[in-house]
Amino acid sequence: MNPVRHTEHLNNVSSKYDIHVENKAILTLFTTWISTPEKYDCHNNTLFNWNSLKPLVQPVLFTNDIASKNEALQKGWQVLPLGVTRTKYEVPVLRYMYMDVMKISSSPLLAYANGDILFTSNLIVTLQSLLNDIKTNNISQTNPLLMIGQRTNVKSVALEEIQTSYKMHLMAKTRGKLFSAWGEDYFITSRNYPWKTFPDVIIGRLAYDNWMVWNAKRLKFTTIDATKTLLAVHQTTKSGNMEGHHKPDNRYNTNLLRKTYKKLKYVAGLTICADYYSQYGSKSVLFLKRKLHRRCIP
Repeated sequence: MNPVRHTEHLNNVSSKYDIHVENKAILTLFTTWISTPEKYDCHNNTLFNWNSLKPLVQPVLFTNDIASKNEALQKGWQVLPLGVTRTKYEVPVLRYMYMDVMKISSSPLLAYANGDILFTSNLIVTLQSLLNDIKTNNISQTNPLLMIGQRTNVKSVALEEIQTSYKMHLMAKTRGKLFSAWGEDYFITSRNYPWKTFPDVIIGRLAYDNWMVWNAKRLKFTTIDATKTLLAVHQTTKSGNMEGHHKPDNRYNTNLLRKTYKKLKYVAGLTICADYYSQYGSKSVLFLKRKLHRRCIP
């Protein structure tokens, strides 16, 4: 099945929103996964969906599996070998994934997302508005930036349902359920994010997502909650919506972070604790300052 470019939808919204569409990537979006029969359809959907966001989004798969590598290359992805890992299960370290991607990418934004997350053209609309605001200095050009958001859980996503952004939004509206503000499944960062200075947290396990937001706030980075303008569909499979909680090494990050920091306030790492939130305006996506609850103080 040939991908229908979700970027084609931008032609319909460019007259409404102040967006200049270019043909070079503004985001390098990367992930990794372990191939299993249960997850085949899920991963196939992701391969299709992320490829449909090109050329403005360049997808990258980290894998050492030959079959997964070949399939990703055939679907228009770039492929990198798994680098630094931790635990006996060889789980990738997040910061090295970002640093490896930066070596092959020139995009102004980079993002890790879980391999079961799907996006629509409003990812691009949101990021174009963000880059415009950075260019005009409405958002700091020098401060490291982290954008996160809540996901929408949808069971048994079919390939036919993700052919266009319209179909995906309809699917999410009729069958989806917005997940907790505790969960973060994508992390969009600026190129100047100081990954070299961070501990070796691993993906797909407890605590690393809330640590990301808490740490960014602690360091006074720019943090943005994009939930209102960026649909992130989580493909719920038989593993459920709390898959990382059931891994044998699920305490790796919490143990590491306990040793690294004297005080770590996970509740300050919720999506709703980001300093800014996105919202549709008349001509663009707006990034508005949020009035925060005291629990959000890191």
